[in-house]
Amino acid sequence: MEDLSKIDELPIGIVQGGQWLRKFVFNDLDGSAMKLIHDRMMRRDKILSWTARVIALCLDSIEGTPVYPEYRANNFKKIPEIVLDLPMLDISYLFIKGHVHNFGNMLKDMNTRCPLCGKSFITDFDLNQLECDKADHPISEIVVNLQQGYVKKTGELGVENIKWDQYTFRPPDLGDAVRNESIYRAGEDIGDFDFRVLSQALIRVSSSEIGGDMSDDHRHQLGDMLIRDLKASDIVLINRDIGKLPTVGNVQNVTCTNCGENVRVAIDPFLLYPRG
Repeated sequence: MEDLSKIDELPIGIVQGGQWLRKFVFNDLDGSAMKLIHDRMMRRDKILSWTARVIALCLDSIEGTPVYPEYRANNFKKIPEIVLDLPMLDISYLFIKGHVHNFGNMLKDMNTRCPLCGKSFITDFDLNQLECDKADHPISEIVVNLQQGYVKKTGELGVENIKWDQYTFRPPDLGDAVRNESIYRAGEDIGDFDFRVLSQALIRVSSSEIGGDMSDDHRHQLGDMLIRDLKASDIVLINRDIGKLPTVGNVQNVTCTNCGENVRVAIDPFLLYPRG
Protein backbone atom coordinates (compact mmCIF):
# COMPACT_ATOMS: atom_id res chain seq x y z
CA MET A 1 0.00 0.00 0.00
CA GLU A 2 1.30 3.46 -0.88
CA ASP A 3 0.32 6.97 0.09
CA LEU A 4 -1.62 8.91 -2.58
CA SER A 5 0.77 11.83 -2.26
CA LYS A 6 3.67 9.64 -3.46
CA ILE A 7 2.06 7.97 -6.46
CA ASP A 8 2.55 9.50 -9.91
CA GLU A 9 1.20 6.56 -11.88
CA LEU A 10 -2.25 5.09 -12.36
CA PRO A 11 -3.06 2.07 -10.19
CA ILE A 12 -3.94 -0.06 -13.25
CA GLY A 13 -3.39 1.96 -16.43
CA ILE A 14 -4.19 1.02 -20.01
CA VAL A 15 -2.58 -1.77 -22.02
CA GLN A 16 -2.63 -0.61 -25.62
CA GLY A 17 -0.58 -1.83 -28.59
CA GLY A 18 1.68 -3.81 -26.27
CA GLN A 19 2.44 -0.71 -24.17
CA TRP A 20 1.52 -0.10 -20.55
CA LEU A 21 0.20 3.46 -20.26
CA ARG A 22 0.34 4.65 -16.66
CA LYS A 23 2.18 7.93 -16.22
CA PHE A 24 0.09 11.08 -16.38
CA VAL A 25 0.37 14.86 -16.00
CA PHE A 26 -2.37 16.92 -14.41
CA ASN A 27 -3.84 20.07 -15.91
CA ASP A 28 -4.30 23.06 -13.59
CA LEU A 29 -8.02 23.84 -13.43
CA ASP A 30 -9.02 27.44 -14.16
CA GLY A 31 -12.29 29.34 -13.81
CA SER A 32 -13.57 28.20 -17.21
CA ALA A 33 -12.94 24.57 -16.34
CA MET A 34 -14.67 24.95 -12.98
CA LYS A 35 -17.70 26.43 -14.72
CA LEU A 36 -17.92 23.28 -16.87
CA ILE A 37 -17.53 21.08 -13.82
CA HIS A 38 -20.32 22.88 -12.02
CA ASP A 39 -22.89 22.29 -14.74
CA ARG A 40 -25.78 21.56 -12.37
CA MET A 41 -27.94 19.81 -14.97
CA MET A 42 -25.15 17.44 -16.02
CA ARG A 43 -24.25 16.63 -12.42
CA ARG A 44 -27.88 15.80 -11.74
CA ASP A 45 -28.90 13.97 -14.92
CA LYS A 46 -25.69 12.50 -16.38
CA ILE A 47 -23.42 11.73 -13.47
CA LEU A 48 -21.22 9.34 -15.49
CA SER A 49 -20.74 11.83 -18.33
CA TRP A 50 -20.03 14.48 -15.70
CA THR A 51 -17.36 12.23 -14.19
CA ALA A 52 -15.77 11.83 -17.64
CA ARG A 53 -15.81 15.61 -18.05
CA VAL A 54 -14.05 16.15 -14.70
CA ILE A 55 -11.29 13.70 -15.65
CA ALA A 56 -10.86 15.19 -19.15
CA LEU A 57 -10.50 18.66 -17.62
CA CYS A 58 -8.09 17.52 -14.89
CA LEU A 59 -5.68 15.55 -17.09
CA ASP A 60 -3.17 17.25 -19.33
CA SER A 61 -1.83 14.00 -20.81
CA ILE A 62 -1.33 10.28 -20.34
CA GLU A 63 2.09 9.00 -21.45
CA GLY A 64 2.38 11.97 -23.82
CA THR A 65 -1.08 11.58 -25.35
CA PRO A 66 -2.89 14.92 -24.90
CA VAL A 67 -6.14 14.90 -22.95
CA TYR A 68 -7.16 18.44 -21.94
CA PRO A 69 -5.67 20.01 -25.11
CA GLU A 70 -7.72 17.61 -27.26
CA TYR A 71 -10.85 18.23 -25.21
CA ARG A 72 -10.39 21.98 -25.51
CA ALA A 73 -9.71 21.72 -29.26
CA ASN A 74 -13.13 20.14 -29.86
CA ASN A 75 -14.77 22.85 -27.73
CA PHE A 76 -15.34 20.44 -24.84
CA LYS A 77 -17.90 18.45 -26.83
CA LYS A 78 -16.22 15.02 -27.09
CA ILE A 79 -14.41 13.20 -24.32
CA PRO A 80 -11.00 11.97 -25.56
CA GLU A 81 -10.99 8.21 -26.20
CA ILE A 82 -8.05 7.63 -23.88
CA VAL A 83 -10.18 8.90 -20.98
CA LEU A 84 -13.01 6.51 -21.87
CA ASP A 85 -10.44 3.68 -22.00
CA LEU A 86 -9.39 4.25 -18.39
CA PRO A 87 -10.44 1.49 -15.96
CA MET A 88 -13.12 2.63 -13.52
CA LEU A 89 -10.74 1.97 -10.64
CA ASP A 90 -8.28 4.47 -12.15
CA ILE A 91 -11.11 6.97 -12.48
CA SER A 92 -11.73 6.80 -8.73
CA TYR A 93 -8.04 7.41 -8.13
CA LEU A 94 -7.85 10.37 -10.52
CA PHE A 95 -10.99 11.92 -9.06
CA ILE A 96 -9.34 12.08 -5.64
CA LYS A 97 -5.82 12.86 -6.86
CA GLY A 98 -7.20 15.69 -9.01
CA HIS A 99 -8.56 17.36 -5.91
CA VAL A 100 -5.20 17.00 -4.14
CA HIS A 101 -3.46 18.60 -7.13
CA ASN A 102 -5.83 21.54 -7.53
CA PHE A 103 -7.18 22.24 -4.04
CA GLY A 104 -4.85 20.48 -1.60
CA ASN A 105 -5.14 17.32 0.43
CA MET A 106 -7.64 18.47 3.06
CA LEU A 107 -11.41 18.35 2.80
CA LYS A 108 -12.40 20.87 5.46
CA ASP A 109 -15.64 20.90 7.42
CA MET A 110 -17.20 17.84 5.82
CA ASN A 111 -20.69 17.20 7.16
CA THR A 112 -21.16 13.50 7.83
CA ARG A 113 -23.38 11.20 9.87
CA CYS A 114 -22.14 8.84 12.54
CA PRO A 115 -23.11 5.23 11.73
CA LEU A 116 -23.25 4.43 15.48
CA CYS A 117 -25.18 7.25 17.14
CA GLY A 118 -26.90 8.48 13.97
CA LYS A 119 -26.07 12.15 14.60
CA SER A 120 -24.42 14.53 12.15
CA PHE A 121 -21.03 16.01 12.86
CA ILE A 122 -18.36 18.08 11.11
CA THR A 123 -14.95 16.61 10.39
CA ASP A 124 -11.85 17.18 8.27
CA PHE A 125 -10.72 14.55 5.78
CA ASP A 126 -7.06 14.15 4.79
CA LEU A 127 -6.98 12.70 1.26
CA ASN A 128 -3.28 11.93 1.57
CA GLN A 129 -4.12 9.40 4.27
CA LEU A 130 -6.10 7.27 1.83
CA GLU A 131 -4.29 4.13 0.76
CA CYS A 132 -3.95 2.87 -2.78
CA ASP A 133 -2.83 -0.42 -4.27
CA LYS A 134 -1.11 -0.40 -7.63
CA ALA A 135 -0.39 -3.15 -10.10
CA ASP A 136 3.16 -4.42 -10.50
CA HIS A 137 2.45 -5.74 -14.00
CA PRO A 138 0.13 -4.85 -16.90
CA ILE A 139 -3.43 -6.12 -16.45
CA SER A 140 -5.25 -6.60 -19.72
CA GLU A 141 -7.22 -9.73 -18.84
CA ILE A 142 -9.07 -11.15 -15.83
CA VAL A 143 -9.78 -14.88 -16.25
CA VAL A 144 -12.69 -16.26 -14.22
CA ASN A 145 -13.28 -20.00 -13.96
CA LEU A 146 -17.00 -20.51 -13.42
CA GLN A 147 -18.50 -23.27 -11.31
CA GLN A 148 -21.72 -23.87 -13.23
CA GLY A 149 -21.07 -21.91 -16.40
CA TYR A 150 -23.39 -20.70 -19.12
CA VAL A 151 -25.48 -23.23 -21.03
CA LYS A 152 -27.85 -22.12 -23.78
CA LYS A 153 -30.44 -24.89 -24.12
CA THR A 154 -32.40 -23.67 -27.14
CA GLY A 155 -31.65 -21.89 -30.41
CA GLU A 156 -29.67 -22.41 -33.58
CA LEU A 157 -26.48 -20.44 -33.05
CA GLY A 158 -24.32 -23.54 -32.71
CA VAL A 159 -23.36 -22.76 -29.11
CA GLU A 160 -26.26 -24.65 -27.53
CA ASN A 161 -25.89 -27.44 -24.95
CA ILE A 162 -22.25 -26.61 -24.33
CA LYS A 163 -21.02 -25.62 -20.90
CA TRP A 164 -19.14 -22.34 -21.29
CA ASP A 165 -17.18 -22.27 -18.05
CA GLN A 166 -14.41 -19.73 -18.45
CA TYR A 167 -14.97 -16.00 -18.95
CA THR A 168 -12.17 -13.55 -19.71
CA PHE A 169 -12.72 -9.85 -19.04
CA ARG A 170 -10.68 -6.72 -19.54
CA PRO A 171 -10.89 -4.24 -16.64
CA PRO A 172 -14.28 -2.46 -16.95
CA ASP A 173 -13.66 1.09 -18.15
CA LEU A 174 -15.31 4.49 -18.08
CA GLY A 175 -16.54 4.06 -21.63
CA ASP A 176 -18.54 0.99 -20.60
CA ALA A 177 -20.25 3.03 -17.90
CA VAL A 178 -20.94 6.09 -20.09
CA ARG A 179 -22.36 3.98 -22.94
CA ASN A 180 -24.91 2.54 -20.53
CA GLU A 181 -25.69 5.76 -18.71
CA SER A 182 -29.34 5.77 -19.81
CA ILE A 183 -29.94 2.62 -17.76
CA TYR A 184 -28.08 4.02 -14.77
CA ARG A 185 -29.78 7.40 -14.98
CA ALA A 186 -33.26 5.95 -15.37
CA GLY A 187 -33.10 4.60 -11.83
CA GLU A 188 -33.90 1.09 -12.97
CA ASP A 189 -32.55 -2.02 -11.28
CA ILE A 190 -28.82 -1.36 -10.88
CA GLY A 191 -28.28 -4.99 -11.83
CA ASP A 192 -29.22 -4.20 -15.43
CA PHE A 193 -26.46 -1.60 -15.57
CA ASP A 194 -23.93 -3.97 -14.01
CA PHE A 195 -24.86 -6.79 -16.42
CA ARG A 196 -24.45 -4.52 -19.44
CA VAL A 197 -21.08 -3.17 -18.27
CA LEU A 198 -19.75 -6.66 -17.57
CA SER A 199 -20.95 -7.96 -20.93
CA GLN A 200 -19.09 -5.16 -22.71
CA ALA A 201 -15.93 -5.90 -20.73
CA LEU A 202 -16.23 -9.63 -21.61
CA ILE A 203 -13.65 -10.34 -24.33
CA ARG A 204 -13.61 -14.15 -24.45
CA VAL A 205 -15.93 -17.04 -23.55
CA SER A 206 -14.38 -20.51 -23.42
CA SER A 207 -15.44 -24.09 -22.80
CA SER A 208 -13.33 -26.83 -21.25
CA GLU A 209 -15.76 -29.37 -22.77
CA ILE A 210 -14.81 -28.55 -26.34
CA GLY A 211 -11.41 -27.01 -25.62
CA GLY A 212 -12.22 -23.84 -27.54
CA ASP A 213 -13.72 -20.37 -27.55
CA MET A 214 -17.10 -19.04 -28.56
CA SER A 215 -16.87 -16.92 -31.71
CA ASP A 216 -16.90 -13.16 -31.29
CA ASP A 217 -20.06 -12.94 -33.43
CA HIS A 218 -21.94 -15.35 -31.17
CA ARG A 219 -20.64 -13.62 -28.05
CA HIS A 220 -21.87 -10.28 -29.35
CA GLN A 221 -25.24 -11.74 -30.35
CA LEU A 222 -25.81 -13.15 -26.87
CA GLY A 223 -24.73 -9.88 -25.24
CA ASP A 224 -25.65 -9.40 -21.62
CA MET A 225 -27.51 -12.75 -21.52
CA LEU A 226 -24.04 -14.26 -21.00
CA ILE A 227 -24.02 -12.51 -17.62
CA ARG A 228 -27.72 -12.28 -16.83
CA ASP A 229 -28.37 -16.02 -17.29
CA LEU A 230 -25.51 -17.18 -15.07
CA LYS A 231 -26.22 -18.70 -11.68
CA ALA A 232 -25.76 -16.37 -8.72
CA SER A 233 -22.70 -18.31 -7.52
CA ASP A 234 -20.89 -17.60 -10.81
CA ILE A 235 -21.78 -13.90 -10.71
CA VAL A 236 -20.28 -13.78 -7.21
CA LEU A 237 -17.07 -15.34 -8.61
CA ILE A 238 -16.89 -12.70 -11.37
CA ASN A 239 -17.40 -9.82 -8.94
CA ARG A 240 -14.85 -11.35 -6.55
CA ASP A 241 -12.12 -11.71 -9.18
CA ILE A 242 -12.70 -8.27 -10.72
CA GLY A 243 -12.76 -6.90 -7.18
CA LYS A 244 -9.17 -8.09 -6.71
CA LEU A 245 -7.95 -5.34 -9.06
CA PRO A 246 -5.94 -2.54 -7.44
CA THR A 247 -8.02 0.37 -6.20
CA VAL A 248 -7.96 3.47 -4.02
CA GLY A 249 -9.73 3.67 -0.69
CA ASN A 250 -12.46 6.24 -0.09
CA VAL A 251 -13.04 5.88 3.65
CA GLN A 252 -11.20 7.20 6.66
CA ASN A 253 -11.34 6.71 10.42
CA VAL A 254 -12.53 9.81 12.27
CA THR A 255 -13.84 10.53 15.76
CA CYS A 256 -17.53 11.37 16.12
CA THR A 257 -17.82 14.61 18.12
CA ASN A 258 -21.18 13.48 19.52
CA CYS A 259 -20.51 10.00 20.90
CA GLY A 260 -16.69 10.05 20.89
CA GLU A 261 -16.44 6.76 18.98
CA ASN A 262 -13.92 6.11 16.21
CA VAL A 263 -15.92 5.50 13.02
CA ARG A 264 -15.28 5.01 9.32
CA VAL A 265 -16.77 7.61 6.98
CA ALA A 266 -16.74 7.82 3.18
CA ILE A 267 -15.94 10.78 0.96
CA ASP A 268 -18.80 12.74 -0.58
CA PRO A 269 -17.49 12.96 -4.21
CA PHE A 270 -19.29 16.26 -4.82
CA LEU A 271 -17.13 17.89 -2.15
CA LEU A 272 -14.01 17.10 -4.16
CA TYR A 273 -14.77 19.88 -6.68
CA PRO A 274 -16.27 22.68 -4.58
CA ARG A 275 -17.90 25.85 -5.81
CA GLY A 276 -15.92 29.05 -5.57
